[in-house]
Amino acid sequence: MLKDALVYPFKNNLWLSLMVLGSVLLLILNMLMLFPRLGWIAGVVMASMLAALYMDTIATTITQQERPPKWPALEDIARNLLEPAIKLLVVMVLSGLPFYLVYNFLDRDTALWPVAISTTAAYAYLYFPIASLAVAAVGNPVACLPHIVLPAIVRTLPHSLGLSALVAAQSGVAWLLADNVFSVPYVGVFISGLLLIYGLLVQGRYIGLVYLRYNARLGWFE
Repeated sequence: MLKDALVYPFKNNLWLSLMVLGSVLLLILNMLMLFPRLGWIAGVVMASMLAALYMDTIATTITQQERPPKWPALEDIARNLLEPAIKLLVVMVLSGLPFYLVYNFLDRDTALWPVAISTTAAYAYLYFPIASLAVAAVGNPVACLPHIVLPAIVRTLPHSLGLSALVAAQSGVAWLLADNVFSVPYVGVFISGLLLIYGLLVQGRYIGLVYLRYNARLGWFE
């Protein structure tokens, strides 16, 4: 499944229609963020477009559609942009809340700090991809609540661990890009966009393939 996901962005000319053209669009939006009145709008549009592409990649995989994922249409902004962005935001909050609380409120001099920060980080990496899958499959952000996601993590072992490792690796790459590449004017933003979109396509594809393999075991629609 991982091999399929890694080569998926190069099928059906996705590298051109999504990665290259998408990176150009992200570069334009990034330039618009320099203007005070347009900056926050461009930031919201950029994040929403990436969220929509990510969720569409999962959806087209789990429904085994012939069409490849695509950038969201702009004629219905609320449905095509804001809805997937809000869904993914809920997933991110539920995944990262324990880490946020430990990082910001636990005394770092206590002996519990290393264990707590490591555990909550691992929890976030495990929770996020399966929660994203649940929301994409069910179509409702309520599906990313713990009583649905935690059993699903167990039922999709060992691939839920593989997804967790992939998300952690991509987070590390994103951190390196932010420090070393993204700051380079224009070219750095373009290269970062290419790698970011590639990572979203790979992760979304892998998540969808995990669903296809464990659909019966998950039992979400029984």
